[in-house]
Amino acid sequence: MGTLKNQDPRQDNLTTDVLLGHGNKIKKVAEKLDISFNEALNLYQVVAKINDYDVKDEQLAGFGEILEDTNASIREIAREL
Repeated sequence: MGTLKNQDPRQDNLTTDVLLGHGNKIKKVAEKLDISFNEALNLYQVVAKINDYDVKDEQLAGFGEILEDTNASIREIAREL
């Protein structure tokens, strides 16, 4: 997963093929777990939310690295003055 220092460009996730792929995955989960499509959709949404939290955590870690690097640079400049 990319962070602020190593992040891949965003991709268009709203194409028909991508949406059909998600729908088919949800349908397959519903069939395998013997639950309704809506229950599978809710499960899919929970997993997506957890993944989103993980992504944001990794991005914040990258932002922290940038702040640490900036702080170290400022301290170095101050020492040289």
